[in-house]
Amino acid sequence: MPPFTARRRQAERMSVVFSGIKDCEVLGLCIRVSKAWRYAVYLSATHALHRDFSGTRLDSIVKWVKEPRMTNMWAYLRARRLEVQSRYDAFRGSWLGRMWTSPDDGRQIDVVLRFVSTRVVFSLARRYSEYDQKWINPVDQVIGAEEIVPDEIWRITTRSSAGGKLKGGQRVAKNRPHIEVLESEPGDLRADWRAYISSCELSPGSSLQDLIVSGDRESYVAGVSTFWLRSLSLEDEVLRSVAHKYVLSSVEPNRYGGDIAGIPSYITNGKPRHQVGLYISEHHLVESVHIPISLHPTLAMVVTASGREYFVLRDTGVPVGASDQGLELLWQRLIGCDAWGSRCAYTARAIG
Repeated sequence: MPPFTARRRQAERMSVVFSGIKDCEVLGLCIRVSKAWRYAVYLSATHALHRDFSGTRLDSIVKWVKEPRMTNMWAYLRARRLEVQSRYDAFRGSWLGRMWTSPDDGRQIDVVLRFVSTRVVFSLARRYSEYDQKWINPVDQVIGAEEIVPDEIWRITTRSSAGGKLKGGQRVAKNRPHIEVLESEPGDLRADWRAYISSCELSPGSSLQDLIVSGDRESYVAGVSTFWLRSLSLEDEVLRSVAHKYVLSSVEPNRYGGDIAGIPSYITNGKPRHQVGLYISEHHLVESVHIPISLHPTLAMVVTASGREYFVLRDTGVPVGASDQGLELLWQRLIGCDAWGSRCAYTARAIG
């Protein structure tokens, strides 16, 4: 039973203080002091929910509560706390939890998160509409990451719940994955990529940037405008990095035999040459990269030779929208920005 009306205001003020106490034994002692304290502990669950679990999920529950001061929210608060604890235990027991606390290489977590986020972007790109949920499927679990070419290529080991086979990631549109793993030979690399990795072991000076070709090699170096590169200062390394990442995410992968943009490549004996060739079309040649102050910190703006301006993820260079159309609502909610990439009141929330 609530206390007398004269004591309720005092109880409501005290409930804010009690909401910060998570020790159930302490709260159990508090409810024995008086009716006002008991009522304050009763109300503290609502304050704890709004502080620790604010969002659409809680709002959908609260809107059905007609009398918040007379509704016991402790059962729901306990359920949410148990959910958090179970997910935290699952995280700590996984390879991701161990890697976060004691990694073999400090860059592992960055590489894995980029790998996972890129797969999410490609999955979202295959949706038919804003409300299409077919892309939400169980994904392969990442269980390892190992650098095999310094500062360039990592081996990501995944475990699939379906068949245990390691498969290459899918790309947007109808392009093949750059590293195509044959299902008949799980874990085996394409011949051109295997040859490139072997060459890096023999001559460490080689780079993926040297393999990027375009129709205009004089005005663009590895797909990026030479005029713009010359205008950059040493402090603009972030812009240069975003440009190179965008090019790598937009290249046309060569065919299995070593073709580049459909043009076969042969050596003198007539056999196909297994050489990695990354062709960047004129549409994706980078003129410049910009990061306005108002732009969300996860985004950057890439201006291409075709005159279009794209929103790209700063960590991976993958485009997520165009400036003339804006970001779709789903991306606004995931990133926490408005349609034009500026910070806003949106918060990143889980979809599904």
